[in-house]
Amino acid sequence: MRNYKRYLKNLIKSGNKLEAYVANDILECGDDNSIKNYLNDILNYGCQSGTVCGLIYYSDTNEFYLKYQEEISALLADQLESCGFAGAAELFGDKWRKEDPLAIDVFNRNLLAWFSFEETCYRIANKLGLEI
Repeated sequence: MRNYKRYLKNLIKSGNKLEAYVANDILECGDDNSIKNYLNDILNYGCQSGTVCGLIYYSDTNEFYLKYQEEISALLADQLESCGFAGAAELFGDKWRKEDPLAIDVFNRNLLAWFSFEETCYRIANKLGLEI
């Protein structure tokens, strides 16, 4: 697939709230080459690198988590099932604070916000046929 912008615009209209947010964020990059580079940076270095300006501080990731909690939960459940993991602690390893299994504190919410943004980017890149 070569027309990245068309696919992203359609995803904004037809995707869930999380997919629409991520697609809109990616679209702000500009041309197809910039979009490819942005996705490459996210998928190689993650949100922890600061690539996604709106997900740097705990206050940002907490707000993001609360806004997209339903979509994040569905994405997490899908990922756990496809990997055969019993829970988030198994998926995230020592990054997951086991004493906060319901993600009440900002640390696990931060992890889930980054996970959901990165996983959505991965799925978008896959649909676009990008090899990253």
